[in-house]
Amino acid sequence: MMEPTLARVTELIRQFYQAAYDPAQWNSTIQNLRKLFDGSTACLTNHTTNKVATWAFSANPDYGYFQKYVEYFTQTNPFLDSLAVTPLGKIVPDTILLDLEKFRRSDFWNEWMKPQDMYDGLCCKLSDTADGIMFVDVRRGAHQTAFDSKDAELFGLLVPHVERASQISQQLRLANALMATFSRLPFGAILVNADMRILEMNDLAEILLDTDHGELTMRGGFLRAQPHILRELQKLTAEACGLHMNGLVGAGCRMIIETTTETGHLADYVLEIAPVFDSPFPGVTSGRCAMIVMKKIDMGNPDGFDDHIRAIFKLTRSEARLATLLAAGFSLKDAATEAGLKNSTARAYLERLFHKTATHQQSQLVALLKNAAPALLQNSHQVVHS
Repeated sequence: MMEPTLARVTELIRQFYQAAYDPAQWNSTIQNLRKLFDGSTACLTNHTTNKVATWAFSANPDYGYFQKYVEYFTQTNPFLDSLAVTPLGKIVPDTILLDLEKFRRSDFWNEWMKPQDMYDGLCCKLSDTADGIMFVDVRRGAHQTAFDSKDAELFGLLVPHVERASQISQQLRLANALMATFSRLPFGAILVNADMRILEMNDLAEILLDTDHGELTMRGGFLRAQPHILRELQKLTAEACGLHMNGLVGAGCRMIIETTTETGHLADYVLEIAPVFDSPFPGVTSGRCAMIVMKKIDMGNPDGFDDHIRAIFKLTRSEARLATLLAAGFSLKDAATEAGLKNSTARAYLERLFHKTATHQQSQLVALLKNAAPALLQNSHQVVHS
């Protein structure tokens, strides 16, 4: 084995973090890990009980061959049984991890490892969850020297960087998935720091803040509120971000905002303020921040709501009127009175609504109807101004 130089080791560490942000480079980086140890192969593997979620970056990538592993050895890999009881972050050679004589009689050894010349290895478990195990290993072949203590020491130096880079890579994958769904959430969601600077928000939150009459507004990139709620909102946000004086991390809280104008009461909003740690959003500074969820709970619906649900569920005008009242929070009895219907007629309409919406309970019906409201808000760009 060629003696590893400081320059080679440093360059490999740099490549780990480069691959974290560009997954296409993981295979070549793992290949350079193999070369550093003069091994037959190396691999960063996330082995899960769900075959679809299992992945690997390898020095010798062969997608078809890897699919054979997923198909035949996901549930019957004795190597994973031994690794499961190994402490996280511990460098273990095969001689400690396995009963080699017994292991080399297994199908996994003879059909998977032996054909790839994986005779001797160093391995480290990076994470262990209910769904699976992620590990990194380097291997040498039958005609190569076995790993010694100096190899294990070098591997131990590199492993923390592999672990951190893989975590970054996973966070970015989650962030990409999150960003795809974040904008479509059926409620307003705003990510802020302790100073209430807006770091990220979804489409519906932007619509709800885009009004001259709102209790909450966006000004200069910051979330602003009317004086009667500003101090409480600032306090709860700071607590959620863990910046309050007693040193305890805030667990979040709920605020009810009642809105009244010269024409009377218009709407109530519920604000759910919750802590967020190490935001997965790309470009957002890591550290504690707060998520503010905005939910409107007014006794009313957006303009055009009844026409909207009539078109979606093919309702009659009378059915849509009753459905609109139920979605606005009325009980069936009060909705019947408001619509000028007999209780028996209202119950008959309710049964028709169940049939047309494929629901079975009034709560299911209301939830389905309310979920139609965000689409109406986004499509028409109209809200009931608070």
